[in-house]
Amino acid sequence: MWGVWKSFWTWKQNWLCYLVVLIFFLLGAGLGMFAANNLSPEQLAEIHGYLDAFLIQMERFQIDSTKAARSILHENIIVISVIYFLGLTFVGIPFILALILVRGFILGFAVSCLSKAMSWPGFILAVVSLFPHNFIYLPALVVGGVTAISFALFTFKLHGEYRARLWSCVLGYTAVMLMVMAVTLGAGLIEAYFSPWLTRLAAGFIQTSFFSELIRSN
Repeated sequence: MWGVWKSFWTWKQNWLCYLVVLIFFLLGAGLGMFAANNLSPEQLAEIHGYLDAFLIQMERFQIDSTKAARSILHENIIVISVIYFLGLTFVGIPFILALILVRGFILGFAVSCLSKAMSWPGFILAVVSLFPHNFIYLPALVVGGVTAISFALFTFKLHGEYRARLWSCVLGYTAVMLMVMAVTLGAGLIEAYFSPWLTRLAAGFIQTSFFSELIRSN
């Protein structure tokens, strides 16, 4: 049974799927950066105003981590479940790639937008608020996407006497996707409990550095 599980996500057997998924993710990130770089000066000024207000209020703002965790975990379960069901049919492959592209777009847009609106403080804010959980979430998402695409291709090529293997392969596919979901849930807990704390520390540092520069410049 382990051989069935392993065949769905190992690099050696699915390197082309990994390459395609990574290309779609990077394409989405590139499109997100392009969209952020083409924001009008008025839009950037508005974003800058929101970020300034956020930095000022961040130290006093109390986040309900339990409520945030519940929302994030629910969202992660939905995303992986959708990828799982899309992987049950060959027709679902384009939609899986579209989900990967959208995730890349969101991340690329957020990082580029924060960096462009606030220069290095915005980049620091993007790193501490987005990267800790995505460092775990994104690899799991890629593995989940590759697993689903690999299974969809497997069922498309399945015929005749090989159909007897289908149920054991479904069990293997389900087991791998459950492991992927467990990892994304772990990333969700980091996003809910650790990232806000780190963001609050960064906000205090940025605010102090920003006002110190203002004092020196005057």
